[in-house]
Amino acid sequence: MNVQKKWFHLFFSSGKVSNNFIIFTQGRTGGTLLEDLLNCHSDLYCDGELLNSKKYGDIKLQPLTYIKTKSQDYLNKSYGFRLKIYQLLRLSGQGTGKRLFDQLCDSGWKVIYLKRNNIFRHSLSTIRSQETGLWHNTLDSNLEIKRINIDKEWLIGDMKWKIQMKEKESEFLKGKNYISLFYEDDLLKGDVHQSTADLVFDFLDLKREKVSSELIRTSYDDLTKVILNYDEVVSAIYENQFEHFLD
Repeated sequence: MNVQKKWFHLFFSSGKVSNNFIIFTQGRTGGTLLEDLLNCHSDLYCDGELLNSKKYGDIKLQPLTYIKTKSQDYLNKSYGFRLKIYQLLRLSGQGTGKRLFDQLCDSGWKVIYLKRNNIFRHSLSTIRSQETGLWHNTLDSNLEIKRINIDKEWLIGDMKWKIQMKEKESEFLKGKNYISLFYEDDLLKGDVHQSTADLVFDFLDLKREKVSSELIRTSYDDLTKVILNYDEVVSAIYENQFEHFLD
């Protein structure tokens, strides 16, 4: 799209969109995998984390203008991006972030709410990725999954923080029209990827298309294979009344 036409659409269109979308999520919930699957569709483009500090930090535009500007490059597609609750909360406090979220939803952006049920495994994934540097793994690379010691205080603190963030997510979503996806049910196993993508395509009023991804898990069901001090970690979980998250 040429620049003149792009800015005309940005400032003189009605502001309503038909099937643009937000993947509302936290880190380590399968957001990258979901984006990879959805981007297999010929009429859809998911643009990563637009408000990631590394991506948005040097941008001078206001966030809403920035998002609209980015979307103008894909007027013929269902355009979306991943958005995390803490990225919204960093926008000069909750008020600004909540206002941005409301503005997007009110102008027709559809929300796909992706979360994990198991906060224990969610926090483990965060800590292990930061400690090992293994954020993603693919069939081609098939990188080694290492066993490490887990800092118990870090783990418990992160679990409590993630619970607080889920409460904030619920506040932002109140009264909104959205669909919910759960990592454990809708992304963990490869044999559900197509049905999950079809659910999203239906929600976005797109025809169903075949999807696939080269991404694979960075952990195991058996956590003794990834945690050296497993017994100590389990004790800390019980001490903090989080035992319902143990499989």
